[in-house]
Amino acid sequence: MSDNAKNGENEDGSPSAVGKSVESEVLPEPEEGDALQDRLLRALAEAENARKRAEKAGTEGRQAGMAQLLSELAPALDNLDLALEALAGSHEIEPSLIKGLEATRRAINDALLKAGVKILRPSIGEDPDPNVHEIIGTVPSTGSNAGQIVSVAQSGYMIGPRLVRAARVIVSREVDAS
Repeated sequence: MSDNAKNGENEDGSPSAVGKSVESEVLPEPEEGDALQDRLLRALAEAENARKRAEKAGTEGRQAGMAQLLSELAPALDNLDLALEALAGSHEIEPSLIKGLEATRRAINDALLKAGVKILRPSIGEDPDPNVHEIIGTVPSTGSNAGQIVSVAQSGYMIGPRLVRAARVIVSREVDAS
């Protein structure tokens, strides 16, 4: 058997019958190639979608865990805020103690912000937003600030789009001056 015959070629270098059959087995028909390419592209797209779903599930899981932790931590943060308010302007307490508590609260706030927590602390005079504020009381007012926030009882917290706790506020209500 000549070298050409072994390679599936005739003596003149053209493909032999054996060479043609081997070639047809190895090389797919154009329609098969298109189908294979389509299947490959679909598989790649599905893999990318699976990666995105896993990433989203991981993010949502972390946010849910943070929300749970924040729900349990919020009362302690409220107590720290109340202590700082009670000590403000006090001359009986060592100023360095107050400064230490303030530094602790700032450090906690910084850590929360780095973790993606948004602290909801509305401004006095702001209109309440029912999406993020819970009105827990009203005080009478004869001025033009009726319906506005006059006091913030507790800060609120959000993680991403999730409201963990609404800011609890007191608003003014209009009363007749008569």
